[in-house]
Amino acid sequence: MRTGNESYFPGYIAAFIANFGSIGVLLFFVLSGFVIGKTTKEPFSALAARNYIARRMIRLYPIYLVAIAASFLVAGEPLWSKSFLVHATFMETWLGPTISMNLPLWTLHMEFMFMCCSC
Repeated sequence: MRTGNESYFPGYIAAFIANFGSIGVLLFFVLSGFVIGKTTKEPFSALAARNYIARRMIRLYPIYLVAIAASFLVAGEPLWSKSFLVHATFMETWLGPTISMNLPLWTLHMEFMFMCCSC
C-alpha cells in the first residue's frame, strides 16, 4: 500500500545524515588541538608559543591568501578592494559578508586562527 510519502524518504535520510556534519567538524577541531598539543615537544612558555604561532603563520597564511584570491577571481570580484582586505585580515564575519560565490569561505579564517593559536 502506498501512502504518498515514499518520495520523501531519501530526502529525510540525507537530511538526517547531514545533521551530523557539524558534530564531525567539532570532533575534528578537538582532535586536532589534542594532537597538536601532544606533538609539541617544547615545554610551554611565552617564547615557545610565539615561535609556534610564527611558524604556523609562515606556513598557512600564503595558502590562505591563494584561496581567497582564487575565490575572488572566480566570483569576478576585484582583488584589491576593501572586501579583499577584510578577508585577508580575517575580519569577514565581523566587518563584511563573505563573497557570494564562496559562502564556505567564512570558515577559512576560523580554521586558520584555530590552527595558528591552538598551542
